[in-house]
Amino acid sequence: MPRNYHIPEIDTVQLLEAIYGCRFQKRGNSWFTTCPLGHHKNTNNLDLRVYEGGGWVCHKHGKGTVWDLLEQQFGLPGWEARDSEDFDETILFVCRHLNIDPIPTAQKQKLPPSHYIREIYRDLRSLLKPIPLFNHPDFQTDSGGLVLWRGIDTYTWLSYGVGYLDTESLSKFVSKHGKKLREAGFYSYQGNYDYLSYGPLILRKNKHNNPVGFAVRNYTTDNPKYFNNKTHVLMNYQDYVFNLHNVTSKEPIYVVEGQIDALALTIRGLDNVVAIETTQMRPGQYAVISSFGSPVIVAFDSGEEEAGFKASCELAKKYPDLRFILLPPVDPKKTDPDLYVQVAGISGFKALRTFSSLQMEMASYPLDENKRWKHHRQELMAHFLSRIAAGHSPYEAEELETLSVFSGVAIQDLTRYVTQTRLTKAFQLLNEHPDRIYINIKLL
Repeated sequence: MPRNYHIPEIDTVQLLEAIYGCRFQKRGNSWFTTCPLGHHKNTNNLDLRVYEGGGWVCHKHGKGTVWDLLEQQFGLPGWEARDSEDFDETILFVCRHLNIDPIPTAQKQKLPPSHYIREIYRDLRSLLKPIPLFNHPDFQTDSGGLVLWRGIDTYTWLSYGVGYLDTESLSKFVSKHGKKLREAGFYSYQGNYDYLSYGPLILRKNKHNNPVGFAVRNYTTDNPKYFNNKTHVLMNYQDYVFNLHNVTSKEPIYVVEGQIDALALTIRGLDNVVAIETTQMRPGQYAVISSFGSPVIVAFDSGEEEAGFKASCELAKKYPDLRFILLPPVDPKKTDPDLYVQVAGISGFKALRTFSSLQMEMASYPLDENKRWKHHRQELMAHFLSRIAAGHSPYEAEELETLSVFSGVAIQDLTRYVTQTRLTKAFQLLNEHPDRIYINIKLL
């Protein structure tokens, strides 16, 4: 029997990264990674090589096409079976790992827009080179001559899908894809695509690790700082969260503003860092991040104008279950999360105190020289105290401490009021329902 599905085009590097969770590094026209296919004596060597055409070679496991690898490692029907229905098993395996829909052979193979985006992504990634040394303080060289961006060598950036498109590669890329660029969300700027070479180019993925577009950090002109594509087919801009595919555990999710911050922190070893590319978290973004069921901690930049602090206070009013980090300044003008980690380390960043949304709300009101509310102190104290008494926050002790500081009222008095309020409520319920023989312990 003939096969039931069209054979998808495969990017060998993307497929192996999806299956094994490995990360390839580009050297010349080839991609290398520590071999995930089995044990090697020295696991630090980049033993597995993928050529530009998609073929692979490993001195221990042999060489061949991607279909040979799937047959060897997973016992799937190989390329020789491509005309039979047995090959459906291989096709479905590939589609499942790449998170793409198999196209039945009974259906005319009309390529969906997602196909163009994968094709453009594959070629764009293959053309990227290590980031050159720009005339900007963000770039330095180490003792060996490697170019460093934010203190990270550009070959490491390249393995995370961040590189540079030189003029020759840009010309090759644009001439090959032409009309497909707009379909994939790659827009022109001032009538051309020269901006793709204005600085480091970041490949953007969705939560399934599939390509959805790009961003360019501009270092050649004053504005704009970033060029971001907004793919309407594969990426709903309203709920897109950068670096979501690297969220892997139930540990806290750290939300930062910038894409570069998120990737740099990931490279340095901080797990579960995502970027919302703004300080105004959209409802769709909040829903996507919250769906993981992990604590969500917001860490915006700190600086002279306190823009990050003000934005955090606004988010606190919209999303009560968020936690917040207020970065201590390590630079007088501006401190972003990555700069703080460079100075204090991952352990220092994780040790920073986090604040509840209620604490951030309290801090959003003007303070006097004694760090107490400047206006309407009694009204604000009554408002926040009633909210604490009505709720059962796991951060209640911290919130009462903050309320004591801003109101000037002793914490013992605030705690006593909360306890009395809850006891009054409990006895009121008991009087209203005398048939009940218990008091809800939560009320206490």
